[in-house]
Amino acid sequence: MFDWNDVRLFLAVAEEGSALAAARLLGLNQTTVARRMDVLERQLGLVLFDRRSAGYRLTEDGEGLLAVARPMGEQAQLIGAQAAKQRRGLSGTIRVTAPEVIFGHFLAPIVAEFRHRHPEVKIEYDASEVLVDLTRGAADVAVRATERPHSEGLVALKLGEVAWTAYCSPAYVAARGSPAGLDQLVGHQVVAYSGAVAERGGNVLFMQKVDTRQIAGYSSTVANMTSILRAGVGIGLLPCFHGDGDSGLQRCFPSEPQLNSTLWILTPEDRRHIPRVDAFVTLAIERMKERRTELRGSGTFGSGG
Repeated sequence: MFDWNDVRLFLAVAEEGSALAAARLLGLNQTTVARRMDVLERQLGLVLFDRRSAGYRLTEDGEGLLAVARPMGEQAQLIGAQAAKQRRGLSGTIRVTAPEVIFGHFLAPIVAEFRHRHPEVKIEYDASEVLVDLTRGAADVAVRATERPHSEGLVALKLGEVAWTAYCSPAYVAARGSPAGLDQLVGHQVVAYSGAVAERGGNVLFMQKVDTRQIAGYSSTVANMTSILRAGVGIGLLPCFHGDGDSGLQRCFPSEPQLNSTLWILTPEDRRHIPRVDAFVTLAIERMKERRTELRGSGTFGSGG
């Protein structure tokens, strides 16, 4: 069986016309190149070159081998180029999952900046409250507002604290008034969360203060909750960065620490150091640090932002 490196040398000698020129091209010793051509001929049982004082001239067998070896050389170059590209990692696809309001407020500009820097990387977006299983390959990156994740096989990096409080519409306030704190929720119409959002610690505490007979309905997402509250159905929890900017809503009372959540960026351990994933996570952390005050709900208390 012949050595592929000898085929690479054969191509160089055939193209350059001599062992000396091939050696210079490849940074090798001329004697080494000549010796390897002798070995290749013995292994193949063919005479590939007519060795003359003026250089190496391909024989008929050598010409036949060159026709096959040249595409092999081209494919080897492609393999090398692809390997280098994959080492750089700034191509391919990144699958990102996050709640819709996180995408809208924070991730969309990060994605736009990342794509400007790395246009060969495609982003798949999953704007969902569903907590997909990253360890099973459902996504490369997840941004979630939750308590500290404890799942094995995940790298969790803290992005900041998210303030939450109760919101309602001005029309609701005009008709039924507004509670001044958590302990005054009894007697008010409340829109509750279902699904993953309902399991958040701050929401569990909020619901402990609610008379279940006054639950006016359920919402599985923050985006849907916003629309329901804006319509005047009742009172419900929203992250302050989202609720403060909605002119159709107002805070019922200031945010309280026990209602807060923490925003995390999560990646599977086996994906974290893929260069394109690492570059995206690094950029996301940098940009989210710049907006931590906004996450904490720095908007003034009252209607709108």
